Amino acid sequence: MRVAVPTKNSNGLKGEVAEVFSRAPFFTIFDFIDSKPKDVYVVDNTASTYSHGAGPISVKILDDNKVELLLAPEIGIGASTLLEMMKIKYRKVEKNVRVSILLNELNIGH
Repeated sequence: MRVAVPTKNSNGLKGEVAEVFSRAPFFTIFDFIDSKPKDVYVVDNTASTYSHGAGPISVKILDDNKVELLLAPEIGIGASTLLEMMKIKYRKVEKNVRVSILLNELNIGH
């Protein structure tokens, strides 16, 4: 399963979850294999500084990276609809938490 988390920085699993999905500067993306995150990489969210329309671009970035599950504290109504259309699942999580701690708490992949 390919998972994405909107993050404040590009520190991979040590990054912190951003407050809002489409305004996050980065997406930390990884595959879960045997209940562990593998092949962790970080992509820039080029839409993070847009004054309007950041949600659709952010969803496209996830779709282009074949993300199956988004872990984020908040998403807008437009982004929510597009995630459904792209068959990307969404799970609400706490903001400002380190990605590695978040994954341990959620037991993703179990």
